[in-house]
Amino acid sequence: MTSITENIISNGGFEDNDDGWGVGFGSSNGIEVINTDAITGNSIKINAGNSAQQSISLSQEQGAQQNIIKISGHSKLYDAPAVLPAENDYSIYVDVTFTDNTNMWGVTASFCGSGDWESASTYLQVPEGKTISSVSVHLMYINTDSGYALFDDVSITVFAPYPMEISSDNAFDGSDIASTGHHNDCFLASDTDYGTYSLNDVEAEKSYLEKDTKYTSIGGETCALNSPRSD
Repeated sequence: MTSITENIISNGGFEDNDDGWGVGFGSSNGIEVINTDAITGNSIKINAGNSAQQSISLSQEQGAQQNIIKISGHSKLYDAPAVLPAENDYSIYVDVTFTDNTNMWGVTASFCGSGDWESASTYLQVPEGKTISSVSVHLMYINTDSGYALFDDVSITVFAPYPMEISSDNAFDGSDIASTGHHNDCFLASDTDYGTYSLNDVEAEKSYLEKDTKYTSIGGETCALNSPRSD
């Protein structure tokens, strides 16, 4: 895919302390930039019940219809509660506003809470006939009263439109799309497999994946029990 913008987030690695970030949920006392544990340099510490937030305006080129938006980052959970928060409550959570003043709520890259540094990412494609005007990014660790989460290297990258579906016409042509399989790293762990699918249209994304993996490999692992799906 051709990148239009490498990272539209300001200070996603927190090397400039908390510049560009404000309080989403909770209070300023619940957020702190630290240098004792990070992917590189600094990370941001989010105490239980808090989130850090950043609003970003997109240019017409960045927000154009059919562009592909990748949301990604790293997190590490300390002193995890006995019951982990719901997947959206421990995530990189993005609300999207379009130029016609409609919204897409809750595009999430969710974390499992393994206790190690873990990465999460998700994609959205700007719908036909729509243009994104802005996004609101939240680094969430809410609806729990214990532990804290570190976040680092948070990014939103914008790519130009790219043929996303595979068919008999291009399945064996040696292209990248013909050689790319699917890995589900939280299979059956929640209704969205912890962010493998977005909350907005799970069934449509499963239908796409069914077609996409007709000619390519699919595999994965789970990260949590989720009865009855995981029974």
